[in-house]
This record gives sequence, C-alpha cells and structure tokens, in this order.
Amino acid sequence: MSWYSLTIRKIISFGFILCFDSFLYTFTVQPIRFSLALWRLFINTITNSKAPLPPSQKADILRTLLLTVSILILIPLADASKIYHSIRGQDTIKLYVIFNALEVRLSPQRVSGLFADLRWFFNR
Repeated sequence: MSWYSLTIRKIISFGFILCFDSFLYTFTVQPIRFSLALWRLFINTITNSKAPLPPSQKADILRTLLLTVSILILIPLADASKIYHSIRGQDTIKLYVIFNALEVRLSPQRVSGLFADLRWFFNR
C-alpha cells in the first residue's frame, strides 16, 4: 500500500467521522437545546421577565424551525418509488448495468469487441 493511498483513507475517514458527528448533533443535541430554549421563552413570557433570550438560544430555535420546515416541505417530494424508477429509467444506468453484466460473463477478448460494437450502436 502506498503512502497516498493511506493518506486518502485518512481523509475519507475524517470526513465520515465529521459527517457522522454533525448527524448525531442535529438529531440528538439540537432537539434538547431547542426544548430548553423554548422552555426559557415560555417562562419569560409567563413571568413577564425583562431578561431577553441569549443569542445562542434564539439561534437554536431558528435552527430547529428551519430543519422542521425543510423536512415538512421535502418529505412529500421524496417518494422512494418515483426516485427509484427515475434512476432506473436513465439510459446511462442501463448501459452501466449491461456493461458490468457482460464484463463478468465474457472473456476479455470478446468484451472489448462487444464494447466497440455497443458503442458504435449507441453513438450512431
């Protein structure tokens, strides 16, 4: 294994850990912070307190509301069967599947000739 392969693996691993940390924060810590900020806003409203919410709690409320509104807007648009059939209907995906199936089943000499014929057929 070369040094650049190891470096690329380290970078990809770091990116995965970073994305996983962000995912965990969004769905575990953020709801807790939102509920605490909402509780403080509720208490301030009931007691007519003059102490405003700190900017961090305002940001927590806005972040959670933005996430909730985004999810509510995007979930009806993300029908899994429509996405599947849209991807399956693409010609490039079909060619990719055909090429991989042919590459596995045929010998290398036949595959190169067959690929040339297929490319000629699809590029006419």
